[in-house]
Amino acid sequence: PTVTKDKVRVVLDAVMRARTLGADNDDIWKPEALKIQGFAHEAVEEYKEAITLFEDALKINPKIGVKREITSLKKKVGMIESDKSLKMIEKTVVPLKALETKSNYLLNIT
Repeated sequence: PTVTKDKVRVVLDAVMRARTLGADNDDIWKPEALKIQGFAHEAVEEYKEAITLFEDALKINPKIGVKREITSLKKKVGMIESDKSLKMIEKTVVPLKALETKSNYLLNIT
């Protein structure tokens, strides 16, 4: 059977209702509710929301089983590539600043 966005919204509503009725007050139920909510957001292609929910579930229960899902979604939305790009830029900027300082010293511009 095909899962429609309307059916996923029904699941999201049910999970949110369960959370407001007490699931958030229970350390066993809350990470499960967050995980289900995350999968529902993923199903409707709301990937950043899903990542946030999976990460919240993981903070409460490190064995909740969403680490690979988080990595996969981050790749999908480009978050991991962005992190790698930032690290590459940082690695480039430091040597450039050192080179600039050395050049200024050699040219007596300091």
